[in-house]
Amino acid sequence: MSGWHLEYNSDADPETRIVYEKIFGVWKVETAWAYKEDFEEEVAGLVDEPWIKFTDLSNWKIGYPEIIEIIGAHMKWALEHNMQWMIHIINNVTTYKQLLQMIEKSGAKSVSQIFRTRAEAEAFIKSQGYKLRESR
Repeated sequence: MSGWHLEYNSDADPETRIVYEKIFGVWKVETAWAYKEDFEEEVAGLVDEPWIKFTDLSNWKIGYPEIIEIIGAHMKWALEHNMQWMIHIINNVTTYKQLLQMIEKSGAKSVSQIFRTRAEAEAFIKSQGYKLRESR
């Protein structure tokens, strides 16, 4: 990763083929670019086979409007690199609207699932034949 960031963390699990993410705070353009770069580096070992992007957005406050294009391109990149599902946990109306705009920009609507709770998201992942990692 290109640096330490308070706005996000990602953890690619090669055993389960799931990338676990948590997004925090208010995102500026610089944050979005750093995240995109860090994410591509983090998942480099997974992209040869199908994988899942599992993102917890419950602590994300909002993003500057300019990040919609950047994150839309990021999602498109993931789709082009064997991402099978893009799972989101979100419960904020403002960020939900931004998320929908990013998904629309990415062309990944058919592989996007949005849930209000982690339990719902995990149930969906299991229904797709993926095994969640054990709690640490």
